[in-house]
Amino acid sequence: MHVHWLVAETNPEHNPRGEGSTKKLDDTGVRRNWKMNLLNAGKPWEGFCQKYSALRDYIAANRLRGTDLVVVTDGRDVLVNRDSADFAKSFRSKFRGGVVFGTEQECCVEVMYEYKPGAFVGKTKAGISRRKPAISGPGWDDGTAPRDKDGLWMRRLHSKVPKHLRNKAAGAFPYLNGGLACGTVKAWKALLKAMGKFDTWEDDQALFTDVMLAKSGLVKLDYNQEFFSNSNVDQGKAGCFYKWDSGKKSYTNTLTKTMPYFIQTPGAKNDFKPFGCYMKLYRNLKKPIHPKR
Repeated sequence: MHVHWLVAETNPEHNPRGEGSTKKLDDTGVRRNWKMNLLNAGKPWEGFCQKYSALRDYIAANRLRGTDLVVVTDGRDVLVNRDSADFAKSFRSKFRGGVVFGTEQECCVEVMYEYKPGAFVGKTKAGISRRKPAISGPGWDDGTAPRDKDGLWMRRLHSKVPKHLRNKAAGAFPYLNGGLACGTVKAWKALLKAMGKFDTWEDDQALFTDVMLAKSGLVKLDYNQEFFSNSNVDQGKAGCFYKWDSGKKSYTNTLTKTMPYFIQTPGAKNDFKPFGCYMKLYRNLKKPIHPKR
Protein backbone atom coordinates (compact mmCIF):
# COMPACT_ATOMS: atom_id res chain seq x y z
CA MET A 1 0.00 0.00 0.00
CA HIS A 2 1.27 3.46 -0.87
CA VAL A 3 1.26 6.57 1.31
CA HIS A 4 1.06 9.99 -0.35
CA TRP A 5 2.07 13.00 1.75
CA LEU A 6 0.59 16.23 0.43
CA VAL A 7 1.63 19.60 1.87
CA ALA A 8 -0.56 22.66 1.31
CA GLU A 9 1.51 25.82 0.80
CA THR A 10 1.05 28.55 -1.80
CA ASN A 11 4.43 30.16 -1.03
CA PRO A 12 6.91 27.39 -0.13
CA GLU A 13 9.77 29.90 -0.37
CA HIS A 14 8.22 32.01 2.41
CA ASN A 15 11.04 32.65 4.84
CA PRO A 16 9.99 33.89 8.28
CA ARG A 17 12.56 31.92 10.24
CA GLY A 18 15.80 31.82 8.28
CA GLU A 19 15.43 28.99 5.79
CA GLY A 20 11.74 28.80 5.00
CA SER A 21 9.31 26.72 6.99
CA THR A 22 8.41 24.42 4.10
CA LYS A 23 12.09 23.59 3.65
CA LYS A 24 12.34 22.85 7.36
CA LEU A 25 9.34 20.55 7.11
CA ASP A 26 10.84 18.79 4.10
CA ASP A 27 14.18 18.40 5.90
CA THR A 28 12.51 16.62 8.82
CA GLY A 29 10.50 14.51 6.37
CA VAL A 30 13.49 13.43 4.29
CA ARG A 31 15.30 12.29 7.43
CA ARG A 32 12.31 10.11 8.27
CA ASN A 33 11.65 8.71 4.79
CA TRP A 34 8.66 10.87 3.84
CA LYS A 35 8.37 12.25 0.31
CA MET A 36 6.71 15.66 0.15
CA ASN A 37 4.27 16.57 -2.61
CA LEU A 38 3.36 20.27 -2.69
CA LEU A 39 -0.17 21.51 -3.32
CA ASN A 40 -0.90 24.99 -4.71
CA ALA A 41 2.75 26.11 -4.85
CA GLY A 42 3.03 29.48 -6.55
CA LYS A 43 -0.73 30.07 -6.64
CA PRO A 44 -2.50 32.98 -4.93
CA TRP A 45 -3.88 32.19 -1.48
CA GLU A 46 -7.66 31.65 -1.72
CA GLY A 47 -8.61 30.18 1.64
CA PHE A 48 -8.34 27.17 3.95
CA CYS A 49 -10.39 24.86 1.72
CA GLN A 50 -8.14 25.56 -1.25
CA LYS A 51 -6.08 22.52 -0.32
CA TYR A 52 -9.08 20.20 -0.67
CA SER A 53 -9.81 21.39 -4.19
CA ALA A 54 -6.15 20.70 -4.94
CA LEU A 55 -6.40 17.31 -3.23
CA ARG A 56 -9.32 16.33 -5.46
CA ASP A 57 -7.31 17.35 -8.53
CA TYR A 58 -4.23 15.46 -7.29
CA ILE A 59 -6.19 12.23 -6.81
CA ALA A 60 -7.72 12.48 -10.27
CA ALA A 61 -4.51 13.47 -12.06
CA ASN A 62 -2.45 10.69 -10.51
CA ARG A 63 -5.13 8.00 -10.73
CA LEU A 64 -4.53 6.88 -7.17
CA ARG A 65 -5.81 3.53 -5.99
CA GLY A 66 -8.71 3.54 -3.56
CA THR A 67 -6.64 1.74 -0.93
CA ASP A 68 -3.74 4.22 -1.01
CA LEU A 69 -3.40 6.44 2.04
CA VAL A 70 -3.25 10.21 1.59
CA VAL A 71 -1.86 12.41 4.37
CA VAL A 72 -2.63 16.13 4.03
CA THR A 73 -0.79 18.65 6.21
CA ASP A 74 -0.25 22.38 6.41
CA GLY A 75 3.21 23.61 5.50
CA ARG A 76 4.36 26.49 7.68
CA ASP A 77 3.94 25.23 11.23
CA VAL A 78 4.28 21.44 10.88
CA LEU A 79 7.27 19.13 11.45
CA VAL A 80 7.74 15.40 10.78
CA ASN A 81 8.47 13.54 14.00
CA ARG A 82 8.51 9.86 13.10
CA ASP A 83 9.64 7.52 10.32
CA SER A 84 7.14 6.52 7.66
CA ALA A 85 8.07 2.82 7.82
CA ASP A 86 5.12 1.53 9.86
CA PHE A 87 2.70 4.41 9.33
CA ALA A 88 0.30 2.59 6.99
CA LYS A 89 0.14 -0.58 9.08
CA SER A 90 -0.34 1.33 12.31
CA PHE A 91 -2.96 3.66 10.85
CA ARG A 92 -5.03 0.85 9.40
CA SER A 93 -4.92 -1.04 12.69
CA LYS A 94 -6.44 1.96 14.51
CA PHE A 95 -8.95 3.32 12.00
CA ARG A 96 -11.37 1.70 9.59
CA GLY A 97 -13.11 4.05 7.21
CA GLY A 98 -13.47 7.80 7.30
CA VAL A 99 -10.90 10.57 7.08
CA VAL A 100 -9.01 11.00 10.36
CA PHE A 101 -8.18 14.52 11.50
CA GLY A 102 -5.79 15.60 14.21
CA THR A 103 -7.09 17.10 17.46
CA GLU A 104 -6.32 20.12 19.59
CA GLN A 105 -7.07 21.65 22.99
CA GLU A 106 -8.57 24.93 21.76
CA CYS A 107 -11.97 25.62 20.26
CA CYS A 108 -13.09 27.29 18.02
CA VAL A 109 -12.48 29.25 14.81
CA GLU A 110 -14.39 32.52 14.47
CA VAL A 111 -17.16 31.30 12.19
CA MET A 112 -18.05 28.61 14.75
CA TYR A 113 -18.85 31.34 17.27
CA GLU A 114 -21.01 33.11 14.74
CA TYR A 115 -23.12 30.08 13.83
CA LYS A 116 -24.33 27.07 15.78
CA PRO A 117 -23.67 23.40 14.93
CA GLY A 118 -25.62 22.27 11.90
CA ALA A 119 -25.44 25.65 10.20
CA PHE A 120 -23.03 24.46 7.47
CA VAL A 121 -23.85 20.77 7.15
CA GLY A 122 -27.14 19.09 8.03
CA LYS A 123 -28.16 15.50 8.53
CA THR A 124 -30.74 14.05 6.15
CA LYS A 125 -32.22 10.61 5.54
CA ALA A 126 -29.88 10.25 2.57
CA GLY A 127 -26.79 11.29 4.57
CA ILE A 128 -25.72 14.91 4.81
CA SER A 129 -26.44 18.10 2.91
CA ARG A 130 -24.78 21.48 2.63
CA ARG A 131 -26.69 24.40 4.09
CA LYS A 132 -24.50 27.50 3.99
CA PRO A 133 -20.83 28.37 3.44
CA ALA A 134 -18.59 28.15 6.49
CA ILE A 135 -17.49 31.75 6.47
CA SER A 136 -18.04 34.65 8.84
CA GLY A 137 -20.59 37.21 7.77
CA PRO A 138 -20.54 40.98 8.28
CA GLY A 139 -19.88 42.08 11.80
CA TRP A 140 -16.67 40.41 12.87
CA ASP A 141 -14.57 43.48 12.32
CA ASP A 142 -16.80 45.68 14.47
CA GLY A 143 -17.59 43.06 17.11
CA THR A 144 -21.34 42.94 16.44
CA ALA A 145 -21.66 39.45 14.92
CA PRO A 146 -23.83 36.98 16.88
CA ARG A 147 -21.94 34.34 18.85
CA ASP A 148 -22.56 30.83 20.03
CA LYS A 149 -22.96 32.04 23.61
CA ASP A 150 -24.15 28.65 24.87
CA GLY A 151 -20.95 26.92 23.77
CA LEU A 152 -22.83 24.30 21.76
CA TRP A 153 -19.83 23.41 19.62
CA MET A 154 -17.70 22.67 22.68
CA ARG A 155 -20.41 20.75 24.48
CA ARG A 156 -21.18 18.57 21.48
CA LEU A 157 -17.52 17.91 20.71
CA HIS A 158 -16.79 16.94 24.31
CA SER A 159 -19.72 14.51 24.17
CA LYS A 160 -18.11 12.83 21.15
CA VAL A 161 -14.96 11.85 23.03
CA PRO A 162 -15.10 8.08 23.64
CA LYS A 163 -16.02 7.27 27.23
CA HIS A 164 -12.82 5.32 27.87
CA LEU A 165 -10.77 8.44 27.03
CA ARG A 166 -12.73 11.12 28.89
CA ASN A 167 -10.83 10.72 32.15
CA LYS A 168 -7.46 10.38 30.44
CA ALA A 169 -5.09 12.91 28.90
CA ALA A 170 -6.45 12.12 25.44
CA GLY A 171 -9.76 13.58 26.57
CA ALA A 172 -8.03 16.96 26.70
CA PHE A 173 -7.94 17.04 22.90
CA PRO A 174 -11.63 17.03 21.87
CA TYR A 175 -11.53 19.52 19.00
CA LEU A 176 -10.84 18.91 15.32
CA ASN A 177 -7.66 20.40 13.87
CA GLY A 178 -7.98 21.13 10.17
CA GLY A 179 -4.21 21.21 9.56
CA LEU A 180 -3.47 17.46 9.77
CA ALA A 181 -5.52 14.61 8.28
CA CYS A 182 -5.25 11.17 6.69
CA GLY A 183 -7.53 8.73 4.95
CA THR A 184 -7.63 6.26 2.11
CA VAL A 185 -8.30 7.63 -1.35
CA LYS A 186 -11.71 5.96 -1.11
CA ALA A 187 -12.45 7.76 2.17
CA TRP A 188 -11.31 11.13 0.83
CA LYS A 189 -13.45 10.71 -2.30
CA ALA A 190 -16.48 9.82 -0.19
CA LEU A 191 -15.98 12.87 2.03
CA LEU A 192 -15.44 15.27 -0.86
CA LYS A 193 -18.41 13.84 -2.77
CA ALA A 194 -20.66 14.21 0.26
CA MET A 195 -19.56 17.80 0.67
CA GLY A 196 -20.53 18.57 -2.90
CA LYS A 197 -19.54 22.02 -4.11
CA PHE A 198 -17.57 24.06 -1.60
CA ASP A 199 -15.74 27.34 -1.92
CA THR A 200 -12.01 27.62 -1.32
CA TRP A 201 -12.56 30.51 1.11
CA GLU A 202 -14.61 28.40 3.54
CA ASP A 203 -13.07 27.47 6.90
CA ASP A 204 -12.04 23.82 6.79
CA GLN A 205 -12.09 23.34 10.55
CA ALA A 206 -15.68 24.54 10.89
CA LEU A 207 -16.81 22.63 7.82
CA PHE A 208 -15.39 19.25 8.74
CA THR A 209 -16.36 19.60 12.40
CA ASP A 210 -19.95 20.04 11.27
CA VAL A 211 -19.61 16.97 9.04
CA MET A 212 -18.45 14.94 12.03
CA LEU A 213 -21.33 16.17 14.19
CA ALA A 214 -23.78 15.17 11.47
CA LYS A 215 -22.94 11.56 12.41
CA SER A 216 -22.05 10.65 8.87
CA GLY A 217 -19.02 8.50 9.74
CA LEU A 218 -17.01 10.38 7.13
CA VAL A 219 -14.85 12.22 9.67
CA LYS A 220 -13.02 10.75 12.69
CA LEU A 221 -10.59 12.20 15.21
CA ASP A 222 -7.19 11.07 16.47
CA TYR A 223 -8.01 11.82 20.12
CA ASN A 224 -4.94 10.08 21.50
CA GLN A 225 -2.61 11.99 19.16
CA GLU A 226 -0.98 8.80 17.96
CA PHE A 227 -0.55 10.12 14.41
CA PHE A 228 -1.05 13.87 14.62
CA SER A 229 -0.21 16.13 17.55
CA ASN A 230 -1.02 19.78 18.08
CA SER A 231 0.75 21.97 20.62
CA ASN A 232 -1.03 24.69 22.57
CA VAL A 233 1.18 27.75 22.44
CA ASP A 234 -1.43 29.80 24.31
CA GLN A 235 -0.16 27.99 27.41
CA GLY A 236 3.37 29.31 26.90
CA LYS A 237 6.15 26.84 27.64
CA ALA A 238 3.66 24.41 29.17
CA GLY A 239 1.91 24.19 25.82
CA CYS A 240 4.99 22.73 24.17
CA PHE A 241 4.37 19.37 25.82
CA TYR A 242 7.00 17.25 24.05
CA LYS A 243 10.00 15.32 25.36
CA TRP A 244 12.89 14.26 23.13
CA ASP A 245 13.69 10.54 22.91
CA SER A 246 17.36 10.42 21.99
CA GLY A 247 17.17 6.72 21.14
CA LYS A 248 14.23 6.94 18.74
CA LYS A 249 15.16 10.45 17.52
CA SER A 250 11.58 11.60 17.97
CA TYR A 251 9.41 13.50 20.43
CA THR A 252 6.85 12.00 22.80
CA ASN A 253 3.70 13.90 23.71
CA THR A 254 4.08 14.07 27.48
CA LEU A 255 0.32 14.31 28.01
CA THR A 256 -0.85 11.33 25.94
CA LYS A 257 2.46 9.41 26.14
CA THR A 258 2.27 8.81 22.40
CA MET A 259 4.84 9.42 19.67
CA PRO A 260 2.99 11.08 16.75
CA TYR A 261 4.20 11.11 13.16
CA PHE A 262 3.49 14.83 12.65
CA ILE A 263 3.51 17.74 15.09
CA GLN A 264 1.89 21.11 14.48
CA THR A 265 2.67 24.25 16.49
CA PRO A 266 -0.06 26.72 15.45
CA GLY A 267 -0.64 30.26 16.65
CA ALA A 268 3.06 30.91 16.99
CA LYS A 269 2.49 34.63 17.54
CA ASN A 270 1.18 33.67 21.00
CA ASP A 271 4.15 31.44 21.81
CA PHE A 272 6.44 32.00 24.81
CA LYS A 273 8.78 33.55 22.26
CA PRO A 274 8.31 33.85 18.49
CA PHE A 275 7.96 30.31 17.13
CA GLY A 276 9.53 29.04 20.35
CA CYS A 277 7.94 25.57 20.39
CA TYR A 278 8.46 25.13 16.64
CA MET A 279 12.16 25.96 16.84
CA LYS A 280 12.68 23.88 19.97
CA LEU A 281 11.37 20.83 18.14
CA TYR A 282 13.15 21.61 14.89
CA ARG A 283 16.58 21.84 16.52
CA ASN A 284 16.47 18.12 17.26
CA LEU A 285 14.36 16.93 14.34
CA LYS A 286 16.69 18.52 11.78
CA LYS A 287 19.67 16.46 12.95
CA PRO A 288 20.74 13.43 10.89
CA ILE A 289 19.21 10.19 12.16
CA HIS A 290 22.47 8.33 11.54
CA PRO A 291 25.48 10.54 12.36
CA LYS A 292 28.45 10.39 10.00
CA ARG A 293 31.35 8.22 11.10
